[in-house]
Amino acid sequence: MPTGGVAVLSATVSEKAGRWFVSVQVSEQVPDPPQAAGPPIGVDTGIKTLAQCSDGRAIANPKALTSELKRIKRLHRWLSRKQKGSKNRAKARQKVARKYARVAYVREDALHKGTSQLTRAQLPPEEREIRKAEIAVTLPEPKAKVKPKRGKRSKKEPPPEPLPKTNANKVKAKQMKKTAAPGLHLGCPEASCRGRA
Repeated sequence: MPTGGVAVLSATVSEKAGRWFVSVQVSEQVPDPPQAAGPPIGVDTGIKTLAQCSDGRAIANPKALTSELKRIKRLHRWLSRKQKGSKNRAKARQKVARKYARVAYVREDALHKGTSQLTRAQLPPEEREIRKAEIAVTLPEPKAKVKPKRGKRSKKEPPPEPLPKTNANKVKAKQMKKTAAPGLHLGCPEASCRGRA
């Protein structure tokens, strides 16, 4: 999500199957993406594979419902044995809802990844390294985690010291991977790519 040079307009809180989400609407200036330069691609959607492309690429079908069907049946049997109106029945319904929500999330994730794979071209290695260096400069320096002591008379501890160089590099590499992985593509502005979750 972009944090610098944007105006936050609104935030919407929603709930689905016991999980809470916040959608933040921001206003930012994003340059127009360049025109597509590659040849057009034909896409055939199917069942065995999610999509088969004319250039030979195939997007795998995660088969979300098939993989979770055994657990869903078990949860439905468990739900049917609960007394109507009881708290245990409400808990069982919540578990069934969570399982169906997981199936929906897996399908949605596969569609997003598949469409991104088709519409974005990978950066060359040199440009990729330059973009990684630019992102690394914007990340804060990692610090050691200090667990607070319990009790009223616990003394205030000094602020955490910086991590050793090797550990700091590992932590920063993980931060870069999380931040840079969705956005290192051609024809995609850096700010808008990093804003996707």
